[in-house]
Amino acid sequence: MKHYVMPSILLCLLMLIPPIYTTSAASTFVSVTPADCYAAVGKTVNVTISITDVGNLTAWQFTLYFLNGVLNCTNVAEGPFLKSVNATYFGKTITNNYNNTHGELVAYCTLLGNTSVANGSGVLAIVTFNASSVADSPLHLSDTILCDQNIPPKHIPHTDVDGTVHVQNFTLTVTTDGSGTVALNDTGPYYYFYEAVQLTATPAVGWSFDHWSGNLIGSTTPATLIVTGNMSVKATFIQNQYTLNVTIFGSGTVSKSPDQATYTYGNNVTLNASASSGWTFAAWSGDASGSVNPVTVNMTDNKSVTATFTQNVYTLSLSVVGNGSVNLNNTGPYHYGDAVLLTPIPSSYWSFDHWSGDLTGSANPATLIVTANMSVTATFTQVNYTLTVGTYGNGYVILNNTGPYYHYGDVVLLTAVPDAHWIFNYWSGNLVGSISIAALVITGNMSVTANFVQIPYWLTINVIGSGSVAHNGTAPYHYGDVVQLNATAPTGWTFQGWTEDLNGSTNPTTILIDGNKVVNATFTQNQYTLNLTIVGCGQVQLSPNATYYYYGVLVQLTAVPAVGWSFDHWSGDLTGSVNPRFLNITRNMSVSATFAPTNYTLGVWTVRMGSVSLNSTPPYHYGDAVLLIATPNSGWSFEYWTGDLNGSANPATLVITRDMSVTAWFVKNVYTLTVNIDGTGSVTLNNTGPYDYGDAVLLTAVPIGSASFDHWSGDLTGSANPATLVIATNMSVTAYFTVEPTLMMSPTNTTCRVYGEDFAVTVVVSGAVNVENSAFEIHYNTTLLDYMGVTWNAWGLGTINVNESAGVISGSTSGSPLNGTQTLITIEFEATYYHMWKSTPGWANDLTETIFFQWVNLSFPSGPDLRYEKGGLNQINVGPDFLYTFSPIQGDLNNDGIVDIFDLRTVGAYFGTSMGDPDWTQASTYDLNGDGTIDVLDLEVVTANYGYTYTP
Repeated sequence: MKHYVMPSILLCLLMLIPPIYTTSAASTFVSVTPADCYAAVGKTVNVTISITDVGNLTAWQFTLYFLNGVLNCTNVAEGPFLKSVNATYFGKTITNNYNNTHGELVAYCTLLGNTSVANGSGVLAIVTFNASSVADSPLHLSDTILCDQNIPPKHIPHTDVDGTVHVQNFTLTVTTDGSGTVALNDTGPYYYFYEAVQLTATPAVGWSFDHWSGNLIGSTTPATLIVTGNMSVKATFIQNQYTLNVTIFGSGTVSKSPDQATYTYGNNVTLNASASSGWTFAAWSGDASGSVNPVTVNMTDNKSVTATFTQNVYTLSLSVVGNGSVNLNNTGPYHYGDAVLLTPIPSSYWSFDHWSGDLTGSANPATLIVTANMSVTATFTQVNYTLTVGTYGNGYVILNNTGPYYHYGDVVLLTAVPDAHWIFNYWSGNLVGSISIAALVITGNMSVTANFVQIPYWLTINVIGSGSVAHNGTAPYHYGDVVQLNATAPTGWTFQGWTEDLNGSTNPTTILIDGNKVVNATFTQNQYTLNLTIVGCGQVQLSPNATYYYYGVLVQLTAVPAVGWSFDHWSGDLTGSVNPRFLNITRNMSVSATFAPTNYTLGVWTVRMGSVSLNSTPPYHYGDAVLLIATPNSGWSFEYWTGDLNGSANPATLVITRDMSVTAWFVKNVYTLTVNIDGTGSVTLNNTGPYDYGDAVLLTAVPIGSASFDHWSGDLTGSANPATLVIATNMSVTAYFTVEPTLMMSPTNTTCRVYGEDFAVTVVVSGAVNVENSAFEIHYNTTLLDYMGVTWNAWGLGTINVNESAGVISGSTSGSPLNGTQTLITIEFEATYYHMWKSTPGWANDLTETIFFQWVNLSFPSGPDLRYEKGGLNQINVGPDFLYTFSPIQGDLNNDGIVDIFDLRTVGAYFGTSMGDPDWTQASTYDLNGDGTIDVLDLEVVTANYGYTYTP
């Protein structure tokens, strides 16, 4: 963060009063010029920072404050004063919103090299502002520094002279009377007192400038107005007047709209040409052209237009409807008023009917008076005939032309359409043939008959399966006939139903003939079941083996006894003891096979530690289910069965199928021991497992460092160490250790930026249990730091011994017992090493050292003290060493906490010096980037933080 030292109360007072000339014995002045400057809102204004009667000037710096609500600084440029002597280095910082009221700019400049100085008077800098609101803004110079030729440079006494910018907002209102514009060399919108504004009047086309009025008089343009306040000017313009002359060639008239003696620039005048009867407007010429009527003439000057008319020539168009022609007594061309005689002549079988178009009526001949292009139609009509159409049977006839009248030669298309279940047979009368669609040519009144007959239908009967169908009547059939059908099934078959054009299973049934018909009679073969019953244990094999059987099928039955059983005899629809047997299927049938059982034994054995119990005792029969339960002894578990029973299910079920034998196997259990640690330590075991039932395990708790074992929990309790645990199942044990106190410095690090800056280190203990005394020895680097003092925090007292030459601080403090986290002491140090910050890697920029505990004692009411020795005994947890870094401000060459013109000038004085030059020994200190040359890069290291003021 950058800080600029400026008491706010003094700054506000300076902003509100006229420029103050600071009393000084010096004859050198740094001034804001002009002292009073005027500007308008929204405009830019330049002021200079000038110097008067200076000697031996090599560098300068100033801060300029202004009201940020009135002015906005847009630029600061270096003036010519120092540049006229030698090359310079110039920098600036603009802060328009330095605080809520003021803006600030900082500018600085130094000569490069140490062989020249500036004397006399001149301009140091040019400052550009933009004026934003009406008010007076003081321009207050502050922190002005002038440096002489010495190294390090010294102040040149001088006096600061402030200035003021007066921001005004006079307005200039410009209006016009007539059509024209006024241009200003400065469009404002605001002006300041006595500003000269040039006004230029420009008339619109068709207008002329006449005169000025208001705060400006006369008829000269352009004209200059001197602003003395809010002002108003009017420019008056007058219009030009033009005439329009119209000439007519031919017979007609022309009207003007508007009809005036004169017109002004831009007026539109509409000319409408009206031709006399029998004439036509042809075209415009002169200041209008083309044949568009009406036409518009735009008045931009005096205009002249000619309208030309021509006499009309008309045509007579004749057309004929029907068959005939028209004779004319005059075939044209025609003019307005000509009389033409028209005579109609009809063709054979036709007669004249009437006129239409521009001639009406039925007069023959007739006269037409020509008044325009005309059109006449003569209509002729034909002689009418009739057509009579009849039918025989059920049907009708469609005509493409239904009359009622026909003309000679007309072609009529006749289509015979039969009713449902009928067909067309032939035509009779004036039309013959058997094609249902026929054409008839009209030659007079005519008559035609269409003849229709009924359609024959057939009945097809199909039998599916085995059976027959009887029906009445014989084919062919006609629409509406009813036929009775009767289905008969043979033995072993059943009538199933009707399909296709007849549905259902009703028998007998009827069918209505309304077209060709197909009927399917479906018969299905009967299916019979054979039910088997088993008495005893065994099965019966069938050949063939089917779900259903048909009438008369021969089935062979073979009785197969289960193991331990024998076949005895058949019963039901099959009797006797013959096996196998044949059964003839004639209906649904039922058969039973009887079997007798055989007796078996079961032998059971156990392997290792356990026993087996059974839910029943021998003798057993084939298929008996026996439940076997294996019970292991303590420390053993059941594993699996062998013999006639295998697997690890327990209990398990065995099905008796013969004399059988089973063995139950048992195995010894394996157990786990889980050991958990709470605190700092470990546990050792004399036996790491796996464990059997009854094993004894010795556990020894081993604390780490100064920690101590406290007690066991879980499957082992008490505080005995070592302790023995007897395994009886999977077990878990936790060993608890006590925790050491922790001593550390807080914070763990700090950084100093300025020579003489101080800081504090606090010693804190945590995890304390009744601590009543502390003794310590702390070491630090005496090259970088000085011991400043100690504060006793927890107990408020103590003794201290400081060896400043060796950098050793020792002491002790005590009091009532402390617990938890407590602050014991606070020690203060100060940075005492003068050091310059350089930017190149490899240079000693940040100097870092540590402050550390050499040894510490903590005492308790009972028991031995806990101690810490660096690199040796460690009964106390001690935090990291305190890290101290000395990192001066980059660019602050004199280590005063401020980066300013003195630091910049010091580098600038040696500008251009390189390694090997005679004065390099002095200059090398200021080679801030370490490239072997004092150049602009070193100056930029300073200006990177220019204006920075350090606040710890």
